[in-house]
Amino acid sequence: MRNNIVHQGAGELTYEIRGIVDIAEKIKSLGQEIYWENIGDPVANGYQIPEWIKDIVKKAVDNNKTFAYNPTKGLLRTREFLANKRNSKNGAKISADDICFFNGLGDAISKIYTYLRKETRVIGPSPAYSTHSSAEAAHAAFIKEGDLFAAKAIVFKKTFLNLDEPQLAARQMYEDWKCDGAIFHLNRGCEGWTRGKMESRLALQQMGVPTMVYEGNGSDRRDFNEPQVLSRLAAFLASLGLSRTID
Repeated sequence: MRNNIVHQGAGELTYEIRGIVDIAEKIKSLGQEIYWENIGDPVANGYQIPEWIKDIVKKAVDNNKTFAYNPTKGLLRTREFLANKRNSKNGAKISADDICFFNGLGDAISKIYTYLRKETRVIGPSPAYSTHSSAEAAHAAFIKEGDLFAAKAIVFKKTFLNLDEPQLAARQMYEDWKCDGAIFHLNRGCEGWTRGKMESRLALQQMGVPTMVYEGNGSDRRDFNEPQVLSRLAAFLASLGLSRTID
């Protein structure tokens, strides 16, 4: 396919309980007996389902209502019963509207993560139910810098940047971003903006990095010689073997 349709966090979706089964199967193929207690399946260990449970299921199959849709949040009578049980004890009081049924814990966790803001992070214990960690891994993948900014050719530094030492910061940026050159803007309207730029330029020049400086005024456009700056910029790019792609 021309487009990658797989979620960035798909590789993080792991279920360790299921993963260990694959290992156990390989060991079993070597002749070793395996006791399958890890996957929480009592029937696999010989547990017999009580007859009264089977009878309830049989009767439900013969009832057409069994195949009908339930209310989205679950049966009202059931939710009212649970709310009353909760309210009979000390602590918070709830109503039936505070209760919502899901198709198992995994479905509930998935729904919660689906409706969280994409930049929201969830901190949980470890080890934890794998659905939690897998859902958070997939959810967190959205904010990876490459996904958000690659289309605009924006790259963020992954290492700590020391802005108190401009020369060091310049070297860090050059080494991390593998620049071909550097252009410095000296703002006549703000000395603080210009602080450390000439020192940074000198540090890069000592590393053999081509540099260019131009002046302007961020507060007054009239204090900017655009034709002169563009001419110097063209000459600088030409010295690097580059040229403008947009006039």
